[in-house]
Amino acid sequence: MVGEERKSMFNWNETFKDEGSQYFTLLVLKRFAKLHRTAYLKPSLDRVSLIDNISIFANESSQNEEDVKTWIDDCMREGRRDIYIQKYDKDFVSDRMLMSDREICPLLEKQIYNLNNRHGIGNKYDEKLHLVKYYIEETEYGRIISLLFCKMIYCSNSQRDSQVASQIYPVVVDILPQNNCVIARVKTKTNMFKYSPDIYDIRNLETTTCEKEALAAIKKAKEILELPEESPNSSNEYKNRLYNLLNSFTYTPVEIEQKIAEKKSEMEHICNMVMQNICNLQEEYRKDVAWDVRNMVEKYFSMTYPDKDIFINGRDAYPVKLDATDQQASRVQQTAGLEQPLQSKDIFFDNKKMLQKSNSCESVRFSYKRKDPSYCNDRYSVQIIVKPRYCNVKFFEYTAKEDIDYVLHSIIGNNRT
Repeated sequence: MVGEERKSMFNWNETFKDEGSQYFTLLVLKRFAKLHRTAYLKPSLDRVSLIDNISIFANESSQNEEDVKTWIDDCMREGRRDIYIQKYDKDFVSDRMLMSDREICPLLEKQIYNLNNRHGIGNKYDEKLHLVKYYIEETEYGRIISLLFCKMIYCSNSQRDSQVASQIYPVVVDILPQNNCVIARVKTKTNMFKYSPDIYDIRNLETTTCEKEALAAIKKAKEILELPEESPNSSNEYKNRLYNLLNSFTYTPVEIEQKIAEKKSEMEHICNMVMQNICNLQEEYRKDVAWDVRNMVEKYFSMTYPDKDIFINGRDAYPVKLDATDQQASRVQQTAGLEQPLQSKDIFFDNKKMLQKSNSCESVRFSYKRKDPSYCNDRYSVQIIVKPRYCNVKFFEYTAKEDIDYVLHSIIGNNRT
C-alpha cells in the first residue's frame, strides 16, 4: 500500500456497492474519478473498476479515506429520491435556539452514534435510527441544519421473493429555521421490511415504506432539537404554494398573446352577443363572460399552434400532469404525454377557472430543466403531492443535489423568480 501506515482499511458496504441499489450510478462514480484523477482512477473505467479503484484511493491516506467517506455522505442528498416536507409551528424559543450553534451543537453531540466515525459508511447499525453526523450551513437559501441518520432494513427484489437482504438505510433530515420546516430525503425503494436480526422468514417481517421511515426521522430530529408540533394549516399553505409554482410556469407565451390581441374586437363582439342577445345577462356577469371568451380563444390557439416549444422554452419547468379539487369537491385530473406540455392541451384550459378560483393545487408532475445537463439528459421529472401532514416530492430518476435543492426551495418559498 502506498502512503502512510494505516490502522484501518476502507471497505465499501454492500448497500452502496451494489448496482441494483442505485446509490452510486456510473455517472456519479465518473464525476468522483474526474475530480480525483490518478494513474489508476480514470473516468473512462467501467463501474466495477471505479468502485475497486476508489477503495484503493481511499486506503492511500487518512485524508483520502475522509474525502471518500464525506463524498459518500454527500451523495445521500441526491439521486432518485423521495422527499417529505413538514412544517412546524413557529415558536420564539425554538427560533432563537436554532440560530445559535452554542445551543444546538450540545444537543446534537449527545446523539452522535459513533464519535470515532461520523459517517454513514463504516458503522454497524441495527433496527434503530442513529444520528451519525450533522453539519450547519449558511447557504443562499438561509441557515440549514443537516442531520444524517442511518439504520438497517430488509429489502426483497419483489413481492413474490421469499428472500430478503439487509441494507443500510440512510435518511438526511434538513431543518430550515427561517421557513419553520423539516425536510427528509430518503432513497426510493419498494418491498421494504423492518430489520429484525432474529427473524429470517419474510412472512413474519413487518413491512415499512419510504413514507414511514422519512416521517420517523423527522419525528426523531424534532425530538432531539425540541421543536414544536407540526403546523395544522400547512396543507392549505402548500396547496397555495404549488398553485403559484404552477402559475409561474404556465404564463401565456408572447406568440399566443399576439394572436389574442389581433382578435380583440371579435372577442368583445362575442362577449356582447352572449351578454345581450343570447343570455340577456346583468352587467355584473360581463367580467366572467369576457374571461370565458378569452380562455376559449387561448385554448384553441394553444392547442393548434404548431411549435409546442413555446410552452417550454425560457421556463425552468412545465407541467405534464395535475390534480386539484374545488370548493364543491369536484375533482380535476389532467394528464398530457410525459414529454408534452399540459398547457398545450384542452383539459388545461377546461379547468383553468377552477384552479384560479381556489388558488390551490394538490398534485403536479413537472418536467424540469437541469442546471447542469452535462452529467445526464437535460430534463428530469418531479411530482409534488400535498398531503394532510406533509408535502411529498418524488424524483423519478437520478437528480443532482443542486437540482433537488432548487425544486425544494421553490416549494417552500426561498427561490427568487
